[in-house]
Amino acid sequence: MIRDDASGYSHLARANDLEPGEGHRILRERCPVHTETAHDPPFHVIGRHADVFDVLMRPDEWRNGFGVGIHEQHGGVLGTADDPDHRRQRRVLQDAFRPSAIAALDDEIVREGESLWAAAFGDDGSGDFVRLFAFAFPAVVIAALLGVPQERRDDFGRWSDDIVNTLGGADPALAEEANRQLFVLVDELVSARRVLHERGEELPDDVLSVMTLAEIEGTLDHREVRRLSQQLLVAGHETTASLISLMLYRLIEQPALGEQLRASFDDSSGGHGGAAALAFMVFVLAYTPCIAALAEQRRLFGWRPTVSALGVQLLAAWALAVLVFQVGSRL
Repeated sequence: MIRDDASGYSHLARANDLEPGEGHRILRERCPVHTETAHDPPFHVIGRHADVFDVLMRPDEWRNGFGVGIHEQHGGVLGTADDPDHRRQRRVLQDAFRPSAIAALDDEIVREGESLWAAAFGDDGSGDFVRLFAFAFPAVVIAALLGVPQERRDDFGRWSDDIVNTLGGADPALAEEANRQLFVLVDELVSARRVLHERGEELPDDVLSVMTLAEIEGTLDHREVRRLSQQLLVAGHETTASLISLMLYRLIEQPALGEQLRASFDDSSGGHGGAAALAFMVFVLAYTPCIAALAEQRRLFGWRPTVSALGVQLLAAWALAVLVFQVGSRL
């Protein structure tokens, strides 16, 4: 890992850029490990993929437990926790996020997405894409994963927005109220699952049921169930909404890029560009591994099982993408 200095670069000034690419380029090329001394306390920014992976493999030197953002926080979970807590929490949730478990939600997510799109743009095809779709859709998906009832899913996006905005300097009271309402809902849903468990009835097949059983068994405490629900909402919603929005922004700002993408898919698929694009999206969604997950699997099981699991996932994603393309190209 190489430390360097990008003269004049301020991550504080760049942190909320609409288009982060230029700041990331400076970090990668001139300052792979940037130390921001203009903030109290000072903090580090790591700009290269290989260095991020290296950091994840050295938890004794680099900590997650100080919390998300640049202000020290304590009592975090998963992405803001260190071993042994991080490993224990991850073991509870890992099965719920395997490709097969996510694939089981495909039909519901497609229905939700199509319904949301039709409601937003069905009349005349126009509207605020970020507010009506990019912001709303990820919250619906996270809510479905957790097991939040349909009638409460709209609240998720609003709570996530208030919590994330506070990290960027908004009124902390907004996040406090959002967390309070989120925790009330989690408490209600966990209590309902506890009643089902006591009666010997089957629990819903969702992440909250997994965490409820872990709490009953003593693997998680209730504070962790609350905080894990919050972190899944905020991390899963904000990053996805931003990526979807920036994708459309880049295509609008660079229309030639969209044409190049269409031509590339058409040329590589014998004229079945739509089917090829859909197959590519399915492959990326099914295969793309999380760096933190790879690091944790390597720590738990070693390199050989980790590489083997990656190979199986790659093969499954490839087979699924081929199937999607073959069906789509014949429609």
